[in-house]
Amino acid sequence: MQRSEPEKLPYFWPKWFKALLLGRLSFGDTFWAGLFGSALIFVPFGVIVAMMVSVIAPGALDPVLIVITGFYTVYLSLLTRVVFITGWKSKDTGGWRWFGMFYVVLQTALQYGILWELIVNGSDLGG
Repeated sequence: MQRSEPEKLPYFWPKWFKALLLGRLSFGDTFWAGLFGSALIFVPFGVIVAMMVSVIAPGALDPVLIVITGFYTVYLSLLTRVVFITGWKSKDTGGWRWFGMFYVVLQTALQYGILWELIVNGSDLGG
């Protein structure tokens, strides 16, 4: 009997994000593409939106940044859970899985700090 290959999903499309957050991807895809690849989407999107809002409605910049940062913080929180699930199962990755699990926790904690600073002190950009 021949083993069936898992379905190859195009990166960063809705089906891929669904498979990612359900823990159906490899540890490498979950950590590398889920964390760094997604940042290549979220960060430019956030910068473009912030630039547009700062030109069109500067007074609305802080709430918009809080919403964008909050969304990314929730995403990283969900990703942290999935990295731990796939990392724990992935015995063949050696020490990299421990590094990945540590790093995603650190990144998520820093993102919570950024969100907290935006909520408490604002961005100092829209003023």
